[in-house]
Amino acid sequence: QRALDYRRQVAGPADAYALRALGNIRGLFSQTIGFAVDELVPFMLSEINLLYPEKAAYVGDECLTALIRKAGQGASNIRFTSPRGVALVVVLMLVLGHGCGADPIYPWIARTLKNGAITDPDAKAKRLEETTLAWLEQVQTHLAATDANPGKGVPTPPDTSPGADLHCDGVVQTGPPEDGIQARERGQAHARVGTEPTAAEVGQPPSSRSGDAADSDLAPG
Repeated sequence: QRALDYRRQVAGPADAYALRALGNIRGLFSQTIGFAVDELVPFMLSEINLLYPEKAAYVGDECLTALIRKAGQGASNIRFTSPRGVALVVVLMLVLGHGCGADPIYPWIARTLKNGAITDPDAKAKRLEETTLAWLEQVQTHLAATDANPGKGVPTPPDTSPGADLHCDGVVQTGPPEDGIQARERGQAHARVGTEPTAAEVGQPPSSRSGDAADSDLAPG
C-alpha cells in the first residue's frame, strides 16, 4: 500500500507529475546555475520545490536536506566542484537514487564517470549532463508517443521519504518495495525508453570500460 500511495502522490496519474518534473529539470540545465558553497542546501531545496513540488512535499525538507548534503559529498568524491556539476549530482540522486552511478539500469552514468579519455572533472561533468539530458529527452519522447498506454515506461522516482530510500539520518538504503514481477516490468520499461543514450545524442560513443561499481557510485564512501 505504501508503494501505491507513493506512486499516486509522487508520480501522479499516468506519471504526469514525474513527466512534468523531467521537463522542469531539462529547463533548469538550460540556464546558468550558480551559488556559493555554503548556499548549496538552501539553493537546491528551493530548486527541488520548483522542479518537483509533489516529491518535495512527500519527502519533506529534513530528508531533502540530508539528500542534498549526501549529493554534495558524492560530487566531491568524483571531483565535481562547479555549482552546475554539484547540482547535477543532486538531481541525479533525487530522480534516480543515490546509487545511480553504479546502477546497471543507468549504465551511461558509470561509463561517463569511468571514461578515461575525459580527465578534466568539469569536462566530465559536462558530458554527464549531456547524457543525462539526452536520457530525459528519450523518456519524454517515448511517453509522448505511447498514447495507447500513457505513462508506461517512465521510471518511477525512488521513494526518498523517511523509512524508505533516504532516512533522515542520511543513511540511504533501498527503494520502494517491489516483487519479482514489478522488478522485471521496471527493467523492461527502462529498456523500452532506451536507458542508454545513443552515440549520436551524446556526441561520443560510450567507453567500453565498465569499471568498478564502487568507483562509479555517486554516494560518499
